[in-house]
Amino acid sequence: MFHSGISVLHFQELDSTNAYAVSRLGQLSHHSLIISDIQTAGRGRQQRHWDSSFQGNLYMTLVEKQVPRQLNPANFTQLMAVSVRSAGLEAGYDLRIKWPNDLMLKGGKVGGILSEARFRGQSFAGLVIGLGVNLKEAPVLQSDAPYAAVSFADSGDESGRAQPLERDEFAASVIRHYMERYENFLESGFRAIAREYRAGLSEYRRPVFIESDGFSREHRFEEVNDAGEIVVRSPEGQLRTIQAGDVR
Repeated sequence: MFHSGISVLHFQELDSTNAYAVSRLGQLSHHSLIISDIQTAGRGRQQRHWDSSFQGNLYMTLVEKQVPRQLNPANFTQLMAVSVRSAGLEAGYDLRIKWPNDLMLKGGKVGGILSEARFRGQSFAGLVIGLGVNLKEAPVLQSDAPYAAVSFADSGDESGRAQPLERDEFAASVIRHYMERYENFLESGFRAIAREYRAGLSEYRRPVFIESDGFSREHRFEEVNDAGEIVVRSPEGQLRTIQAGDVR
């Protein structure tokens, strides 16, 4: 079912697939894929809690140990986002990407990606790319979340094409799309997926609220540049490039 270059490790329960991968990075092979039925301590960016107690949802982490020096590890999050969107479109769901790491469906959050790079001294040890997708059920998000959580199962599709999604089949589809783009991505970085990524954005050319490096203000989302960073315009007309932060 899975791409031949992927080594799958399946667990009934983990605290976090990312935490498992990070703690065993030295023993895991390149392109190990950790999947757990549930997580007891799932998390997103900035250590936000992510309820991962629903069997049938997808909780997985892919291990990257061969990242060329010229590539920005953060762009692997975008490669994974394009891959998940492609798998969703293939099944009949218009999944959208919300920079930097959220996956949206009909205005609600259906999943998220958490990438973490690890180093030993000055040497790169590996990158873990965690993915959580609400296939069957959606958790209740924190009260300050700007949107509700949704699942593929309760979102449906007006076209009637949408297919019920089983976890392992969807995970295999995501990995297939990831590997189809992988070699070009290693050569060209974000440019290899830029067109697909921009086409999938949910907030393109819209007013957004930016939180980055202590900076918090409404801007207009103008574009994603060739490095995968967003460019926003202030109410005064000034352009600002954001490398990391939250967009609401």
